[in-house]
Amino acid sequence: MPKVYSRFEVAGNVYLAIEFIEGESLYARLVRRQRRLPIESILDFGIQIAAFLEQMHRAGWAWRDCKPGNLLLTAGGQLVPIDFEGAEQIERPDPVPWSTPGFAPGPRQRKGQRGLTDDLFALGAVLFFLITGRMFDEAEPIPIEQLRRDVPRDLRQLVTSLLQIDPHRRPNAQTVHRKLEIILRQRNLPKRLAASRAA
Repeated sequence: MPKVYSRFEVAGNVYLAIEFIEGESLYARLVRRQRRLPIESILDFGIQIAAFLEQMHRAGWAWRDCKPGNLLLTAGGQLVPIDFEGAEQIERPDPVPWSTPGFAPGPRQRKGQRGLTDDLFALGAVLFFLITGRMFDEAEPIPIEQLRRDVPRDLRQLVTSLLQIDPHRRPNAQTVHRKLEIILRQRNLPKRLAASRAA
């Protein structure tokens, strides 16, 4: 994440001087491409996001605004999370809701569940968006296989589990991280076998 160089106040407002990172938001990249990403790229991005959430949750914080617009993509393909204005300590929940429509659970979710489980829903919504090119509609959910045919079953099931209405049924970031890495290895295995046979 961007390094913080300084903190200062002007006229009662608090400002941070942070590292400048060359790149564009993941959302801007998707809009500019105007076509779907390869499954391998989606898995790579998902692994990076899940790893970050895993570290953040382990440190006792929830992001509460995980979305493609808050993920900078560098020239080297690295995602850098930004904008933590709404972050909260998991043990000290913020009573003020903070999220972006489409990347947070709607009113059907159980009351009183926010923060960490919202991050997990957001991760599922980001993956759904990367896979299908569409925002997830909790009111009228469409199965991924109806929107894109080349998605591995394990990936579809993982995204569906993250988008569960019941927050207690969503896998944690560590589990998601591990499963995405397994799916990516399985995708690359046939290529490695073909290369070894050709050699």
